[in-house]
Amino acid sequence: QLAADWATNPLDTPVAALPEGAGSTALVLDQTGAGLSRLRRIDLSNGAVLTDLALGLASPDALALEAGGSAVLIGEHDGSSWRVQRVDLTTLTRTQLLNVSAPGTSGPRGLVSLGSGVALATVDDALLKLDYRSAPAASTTVVDGLATPGGLVLDPTQPQTVLVAEQDPGGGRILSISLTSRSAEVLGGSGSGLPAPTALALEDGGSRLLVLTDATPGDGTRELRALQRFGTVTPAVTLLADDVPDSAVGLASGASNLRLLALGGAHDLAAGGGVQQRRTVSDYDPATRRVTVTEDFSPALLSGQPWRLTLPSTLSLMPGVTRDGVFLWDSRDLPGSQGTAQLRLTAVDL
Repeated sequence: QLAADWATNPLDTPVAALPEGAGSTALVLDQTGAGLSRLRRIDLSNGAVLTDLALGLASPDALALEAGGSAVLIGEHDGSSWRVQRVDLTTLTRTQLLNVSAPGTSGPRGLVSLGSGVALATVDDALLKLDYRSAPAASTTVVDGLATPGGLVLDPTQPQTVLVAEQDPGGGRILSISLTSRSAEVLGGSGSGLPAPTALALEDGGSRLLVLTDATPGDGTRELRALQRFGTVTPAVTLLADDVPDSAVGLASGASNLRLLALGGAHDLAAGGGVQQRRTVSDYDPATRRVTVTEDFSPALLSGQPWRLTLPSTLSLMPGVTRDGVFLWDSRDLPGSQGTAQLRLTAVDL
């Protein structure tokens, strides 16, 4: 969990977090003390609020990055209706796309963008298609009669297919739903080691599905499991963590195998993998092997904490790719500035 390392905690009740870029920052959808949605860009290493992006008018439910990455979609509800808002991340313009009167209905449990102007949402017992390419936006039912559908992700290996988690306690399953035929196949459920799935995320190019599960409802914890869909004879389920706080709701993946959870009731985020901090090297003393960076690390680095250097693209070669570049070397590194130097090319698994 991250907040313990922050000087101050800016979170109230986070419901979703989307990593950005290298994974040192994230877009966090939070519920304020007044019960309203709030979208912020937060530095994951120290909790600093980098940008206040939007303040909504109702309770937040779901967050999705719009295809192209220039905007996000936010699902909200206020007890009498549910709505979907679009926030432009550059202009910070907020646009209400859809407002559906539905007293007593919770808002979208899951959102995913299909492309410019089209998205999917899970609401009540249905998977809905939202078309906002022109006003007014339209909502049509893809499949209904689902058992409390929640998290959803697009299947990158099958066009026009979405994976949906049915999260009924004591059971639940993951469905692969075709958007063209509207047919559904069971991908995983209680019998496959994925009990009561709630949130979903993809990593490793879509070959691995991350699933937040709840094998024993009421015990105060959930589990993070991975379904390896390809590269094995049969899909294999791996338990990654069995002590995830019960308040975990949102799940997302990012660069460098980052896995990010929103822990609503704990006022916190939890992260595994990824890059905690990124700095630029300004000086290196070969005599003392001391490296100086342009900005102090915050929080301070721990002894033995893993680190790596990012090579300039001009110094890296990919198989079958020819590239011209310049390698600059100070010959004073040789004793007496004389002698023989050997240039070694090292294969690096990026």
